[in-house]
Amino acid sequence: MIDGPVLLGAAHGSGRLEEPAADVLRSIDADIHRSLPGAEEQTYKALVFDATGIGSSEELREAWAFFHPAIRRIRQSGRVIVLATPPGGPSSRTRWGTGPLS
Repeated sequence: MIDGPVLLGAAHGSGRLEEPAADVLRSIDADIHRSLPGAEEQTYKALVFDATGIGSSEELREAWAFFHPAIRRIRQSGRVIVLATPPGGPSSRTRWGTGPLS
């Protein structure tokens, strides 16, 4: 199903969905990489980032740190997948307003 290696990462190194995503990728025999090798010639069919560990806008730096060095290594027709939960969901560490905007 995935013709090429997949780079898998998470905010703070252990997002809530990182291991379930790895299980799914293993079930389809994907070649999973957990860190970016120094070799610039390594390319990826997909970049998968678990953002469930991000609880504030300041922590978005985690996503930047994952994607910035890898984004140019995506193969033609490759995919970028960000796993997240809605604000205020079960794993949210920040309370977001839900009322109407005035």
